[in-house]
Amino acid sequence: MIATYLDPPSGRLHSKLQMLLKAWISYFFVYTLRNRPAVLPTGDLEAEHAQVLRSLRPENQPFFDAFARDESCDTSKHLMRRKEILEKLGKYEEARRPLPLPAPGNPALRAKLREANRPNTPTNQTRPYSTTVCVWVHLASGYGRHSAFSGYDAVCFILL
Repeated sequence: MIATYLDPPSGRLHSKLQMLLKAWISYFFVYTLRNRPAVLPTGDLEAEHAQVLRSLRPENQPFFDAFARDESCDTSKHLMRRKEILEKLGKYEEARRPLPLPAPGNPALRAKLREANRPNTPTNQTRPYSTTVCVWVHLASGYGRHSAFSGYDAVCFILL
């Protein structure tokens, strides 16, 4: 998962793919690595986390270590670190591949497509005798950044 996150097969970074992979990595931390805290007061990783870290390929270890320590996961920093490690390991073909590009986008085209896909109904038309309830939800997690959606606010519209 870490290799796919840092070097996607498409050659482009895509926020939906990255969010999905971070969610799966979070699930791994929450449901497989159950020993808490992940980082001991001495600054070392807890034994279970350290064992998983040692089992990873060297180019993926810094990302895992940063994720376990709740450090910010700046993708560009990890991409550059991964390239350096691959060069040191002598994996020049992988190291010299170009860095993944951001996903292409054209905001005007996306807006035009969104508008074309809207149904032809007035915006205030609802079903008779229906009530819409607006609910603010704050997604929280007891595991810090290990939950991919931790700390995000969401609005849910429920049609009754």
